[in-house]
Amino acid sequence: MQSLEKELIERLLKRRIVVLFGEINARNLKDLKRNLLYLSSQSNEEIKILIDTGGGDFEDSLHFFDFLRILKPPITGIVLDRCDSMGIIVLQACNTRLATPYSHFLIHSISLYFRFSSSEKRESLYKKFQKRLEVTYANQEIMNNLLIERTKLKKEELEELIKKGNDHIDIMPNVAKEANLIDGIISDLKIDLTK
Repeated sequence: MQSLEKELIERLLKRRIVVLFGEINARNLKDLKRNLLYLSSQSNEEIKILIDTGGGDFEDSLHFFDFLRILKPPITGIVLDRCDSMGIIVLQACNTRLATPYSHFLIHSISLYFRFSSSEKRESLYKKFQKRLEVTYANQEIMNNLLIERTKLKKEELEELIKKGNDHIDIMPNVAKEANLIDGIISDLKIDLTK
């Protein structure tokens, strides 16, 4: 299986294509960053990123956003299926943002997860929770500002999309295009992976 996967990655790299499939986290981004650096070192021709993600870690996604923005070759992000949560942030780093006709998107509020031990004193827990809550609100503001800057949406329009996402209502490509989350819908994408 590993040799087949390696051969497929090599074929994609020859065509200046990389994939972002699955969860966005430091471990999954490691090889993707390496491949992007390799392609950037070869030429300044366009690089395509095929995207199918349910999202992932907030900080890892922002770091990857910054990473994509510093690369000289133009980056085209192509959503093949899902582009949810922090995947939308990563997509915004691409110079050109495309989606297939039946792909879908989901923007939602940042979730707060708080772990605690029942042996901790309540006052200490309340302080920790308050601090974590403040960080979550600050992160939401970062995400909103990034999306507003890239899409030119009004704050109220973005908040409406987030409200739908909080209710688990997907955004279809035509709505994503109207909201300037993507630049276009492509139905004629063909990737030749023959040798």
